[in-house]
Amino acid sequence: MQAHHLNITSGIAGAFSEAAKNSHLDVLLFLCENWKLHLVTSCAKSPAVAQIFFDFGWDISQTDEGSKYPRLGSFVRDEHFTRWLLDKGASADARGEFDVTAVSVAIVSASMSTIRLLLHRSSGIQQGQLLYFALQRGGNDTLEIVELLLNLGCPIDSVCFRNDPRSWLEWGVGEAGTALFTAAEQGRDDVVAYLLSRGADTTLVSNKGRTALFAAESKERPGVIRLLRQHISGRCFVTSNSSP
Repeated sequence: MQAHHLNITSGIAGAFSEAAKNSHLDVLLFLCENWKLHLVTSCAKSPAVAQIFFDFGWDISQTDEGSKYPRLGSFVRDEHFTRWLLDKGASADARGEFDVTAVSVAIVSASMSTIRLLLHRSSGIQQGQLLYFALQRGGNDTLEIVELLLNLGCPIDSVCFRNDPRSWLEWGVGEAGTALFTAAEQGRDDVVAYLLSRGADTTLVSNKGRTALFAAESKERPGVIRLLRQHISGRCFVTSNSSP
């Protein structure tokens, strides 16, 4: 009897998944009306399916078990869908156990227009460790995003996740530093040069006690090493000449 029940449950779950993924809305609605189902975020492939999920208690601002970010983050590669979800009440600021928001996810993988949309709908840039996530982005537009975030007031010298104890327990076990430290370690000459022009502090150290210059030297990043040494040398020259 128990095996029979499990087979029925498995069959219903499979039918639900197929109906959701293929937008068979009448089947999906029938299943939701007659069984208590787990509404799986990855199955919400369209606004029409998401609307049925909403009608049966799905909360887009919650975080699925095992995920590091709220459900909205799963949709940020689709700007139209993201806008629709925001209009339905999704929060760009929502976070789960860790300081990661849908904006954080978008900064890594979404288009610039979607990033701007989410930032516009967000209450601010103090949450989500946004500069850190900007430096996890591939492609040629990282500098544009870093510039955007700094112009909005993102703290340039904060150590990623250091201001959030629970997140620090998860991410702080490795080496964590400022945006300058991360960019230097990655060898991003353009980002390092820009951060220095905006006043990034070269003397700050990671949680392992290493400066950005130390990180660049360890990774053999010649362009970054040159930029940092020139900046440090210039700063020392100014300090020396300003002494009485």
